[in-house]
Amino acid sequence: MLQVSGYITMASVEALLGHLKYIHGIHSGTGTKLVCMQDNCYATFNKVFCFKRHLLEIHCREETNVSNCHGEVHAIVAGTGQPEMPAVCNIEDSSGGDNDIGDMDLDEQIEEDMDVDVISDAIITFIATLKSYNSIPYSASNEIVNQVRELLKTVVMTLKKKTEKKLKAFQTELGWKDNQVQEILNCFQGMDLFAELSSEYKQIKYLKLKNALVLPEEKIIGQNFQSEVNRNDGVAMQVLKNDTYQYVPLSKLLKRILEQPGVMPLILQQCITPIPGEIATFLDGKLVKKQPPIGDTNCPEIKLLLYSDEFETANPLGSKKCMHKLCAFYINILNLPQDLQCNLNNIHLLALVKSAILSEYGMDTVLYQIKEDLHVLYEHGLELNCPDYAGIVKPKLFQVIGDNLGLHNMLGFAGSFSANYYCRFCKVHRMRAEILLQEECNLLRNKISYETDIAENNLSTTGLSRSSVLNELPYYHVLENASVDVMHDIFEGIAPLEVKLILKQLIDNGSFTLEEINERISSFSYGFTDKRNQPTLIHQNSLRNPSGSSGQTASQMMCLVFTLPLIIGDKVMVDSDVWELLLMLLDIIKLVMSRTVDSNTTSNDCNAAFYVKPSSEDDITIEMGPPSTSMPDGTKVPHSPGSRTTDPVSSEESPSGESSSSASSDGFQPRIYFDVINILKLSARGQSVITSIRKDGLLTPSNRRILVASCVAELVLRFGHKPSSFQKESLAKAVVVAFPCLKDSRGRGHEAFYTKGTSGRPASGWLEEHLKYSRKRVKKYSTTEEATSPEGKHDTDEDTADSVSEEDTQKMKTWLQHNEQPRATMEEYMLKTAKRRQRLIKSRGFKEALVEYPKILLPGMSRHKRKKGRGSMSVSAGVKAFIDIRSNVTNIKSFCGDIDETVHPQPFTVVLWDLKQKSRQFFVLIERKALPATSLLKAIDTCFKMHFVFDIEYQPDCEASWQFLQSIIYELNTAITKEISSVKAFRAY
Repeated sequence: MLQVSGYITMASVEALLGHLKYIHGIHSGTGTKLVCMQDNCYATFNKVFCFKRHLLEIHCREETNVSNCHGEVHAIVAGTGQPEMPAVCNIEDSSGGDNDIGDMDLDEQIEEDMDVDVISDAIITFIATLKSYNSIPYSASNEIVNQVRELLKTVVMTLKKKTEKKLKAFQTELGWKDNQVQEILNCFQGMDLFAELSSEYKQIKYLKLKNALVLPEEKIIGQNFQSEVNRNDGVAMQVLKNDTYQYVPLSKLLKRILEQPGVMPLILQQCITPIPGEIATFLDGKLVKKQPPIGDTNCPEIKLLLYSDEFETANPLGSKKCMHKLCAFYINILNLPQDLQCNLNNIHLLALVKSAILSEYGMDTVLYQIKEDLHVLYEHGLELNCPDYAGIVKPKLFQVIGDNLGLHNMLGFAGSFSANYYCRFCKVHRMRAEILLQEECNLLRNKISYETDIAENNLSTTGLSRSSVLNELPYYHVLENASVDVMHDIFEGIAPLEVKLILKQLIDNGSFTLEEINERISSFSYGFTDKRNQPTLIHQNSLRNPSGSSGQTASQMMCLVFTLPLIIGDKVMVDSDVWELLLMLLDIIKLVMSRTVDSNTTSNDCNAAFYVKPSSEDDITIEMGPPSTSMPDGTKVPHSPGSRTTDPVSSEESPSGESSSSASSDGFQPRIYFDVINILKLSARGQSVITSIRKDGLLTPSNRRILVASCVAELVLRFGHKPSSFQKESLAKAVVVAFPCLKDSRGRGHEAFYTKGTSGRPASGWLEEHLKYSRKRVKKYSTTEEATSPEGKHDTDEDTADSVSEEDTQKMKTWLQHNEQPRATMEEYMLKTAKRRQRLIKSRGFKEALVEYPKILLPGMSRHKRKKGRGSMSVSAGVKAFIDIRSNVTNIKSFCGDIDETVHPQPFTVVLWDLKQKSRQFFVLIERKALPATSLLKAIDTCFKMHFVFDIEYQPDCEASWQFLQSIIYELNTAITKEISSVKAFRAY
């Protein structure tokens, strides 16, 4: 503590404040606490100007004349961390002696000891504070700094002129020489206080010199082509740009934060629980206690929270929405007191990346760098050297927090809450989660099931998109991430839904009207704390649509829930079950939002608050809302303390996602399983159907035909062309289980695919219609082949194909049209149908045979290959397959993504050409990636060599060009399987 005392006779208050400012660097910007010791006053001040006003108004008898303020002034400066250092300032009255201006020792001392860094520190603090306000644009803050600089220049020049005028007036009287006057005036030279901090470069340089700034680093994660217009000639060019993100080094950031004065004492103080048996911080919870300590137990562990969220920098409703959307990663030190954790100044930016780049490269590209830094800190710790603490600390990741979508993206769970298994805590199906009230322990995720699901690599059946790189940390696993999103789950999820349902029910019961509620909401006194969070008025449309937007923010909804019993409680009957539900919700919110809880009664309180009797809960829910009312996406309602049970899995659906069959009218039937996903995966068209349905959530007519045809082919293969109604219904159920978005909300959900026939009504549905069509084709082509078969032209070689019946042939043909796996089965069916394909080609042509047997061109699949000939191919198609010439405005990135590999196989060369400016760019495309080339010759050379390096066959449309280059230009003698005759003729020529 620093004690300062001064014996004053004239302007003593100003002298004391000047001494504090220039000698000890204490001013209003330092935030130093000042204690007045004058006449045992002990008044405390945080601002210097408040201390000055106190001295002048309280301890100086004559307020109007500061020069007549005599007496002894004492002040204690607290919180500076400096040793006790008494200082005495003696100033005599200039009116009673012969002292002149050159003899004022205090002024000379102040002038000599004035440190330029004090002024620079004050200026840089002003600039940094100005730029920290997000409501002030960056350009506006720079303009303010420039205006302040000009203002200070004007003030200094005005003071110089007035000083010069006064000195010349008293020069003769004081007996000063001209050089003495000029020496004083020279003090005003170079008084541009902002000269050393006039630009952003100088400001950053000064902050780095003071070790007060941790600059971000640019991390390159890939490259991409972007369209740019040359400013000189206006030509659009494809320029290769680095895809980067900004990353603040974690170790440097933590070191700078922890070495701040007073930070480490607060952290070390948090390690001690104030009251035994009370859960007040994370240190009192079970999750911390079960985690093993890192290395030396004497080293303090710094628990870190990792947070990620996306935000829109431009107008979210404007034309440039999503173009500049950013994803930010933050860290927060959990060891700090709670009131400091929620301060925005203590939530530190760690990384910043464009959302478009993140969606292309994945979340793990940024998390990998964070994981690497955390691992280094885990291995070696972080060395601190500050007055408060000197030694090693162990920072470690404790939890990843954020909203539900952000958490799922970072931890590797399903990023869409319409997925089959979207929950990150358990593996419950989406359809069952809509009606589930309590947690099922047998469905909770664990590390064993997690590794199994990762190995399966199927998002639709596991709910896992990937294994997060954070799992590579030796002390962390995503399944131990217990944090939930209170704001979205409760105040923007459950609370708005329940409040709207409860109010609607009470209004319908006649307890009050909507107008009365709104009048009381608008006139209720919310107090000083909740004045800014006053709820908005409730609209009739909001009550009609409980699942829609409530029109309240999370803060407003929290205020409404807490004050609603006070607003309308007198209007509600005491025995109202609906009102009881609101009070139960209020108890849950109070428990969740409580700052401290008693560890001895926490379990019982949780059970009492979260457990709801199924009978009363179901009755209230059925009365208040229709069955279609559902919780908001991602709300983790069942995963609450005290809500665990062991309810059996529904008999309609097994945990594996397979449908279980019901009993038919004839008696019990054996269970039949159809793996619809794997049935579709057997063909390329089927795989595209899976991707389309999962992406769009709907079934287009073209996808429906492929889906139905593939399923009917499997049904015919297993049960023939006349399967039972039970078998067809089992297949229809399997389809809606595999794709829940196709399930109809009415009936049992699968009637569109198959509806069993009843008295007077035949069976219907897409599966039934395709079966009827399949039966007609079998009968038609069976008759046609017998009628068109040439007499006496049967092969003498009797093989397996002649012994296959017509019905079996049709089954195999239907299966071959929609499947490619297993390959052994495909080869067997192609062998058995070889003779019939030969007859079909002779009678109806190869084109018709290709329609019925699409696998005929696959290598090794046909015993009767197509006759030699290249078919019809235009010159333009051959040139395009060899060199694709496009306009220079073509976006090469979008072009790569839109390539149809079946029409335009890769690799090939692309030229972007501007006919007017005669500018050209050359690329080689392979695997949807564009490789730039300096010239067309270089591009063709690279493309040619890729065929050999990657063992790629020549494109059929331009095979002649590549064979020409191989034989004539490169003179490679590698054997060509099928050399074109024109190449042979040219080589002979």
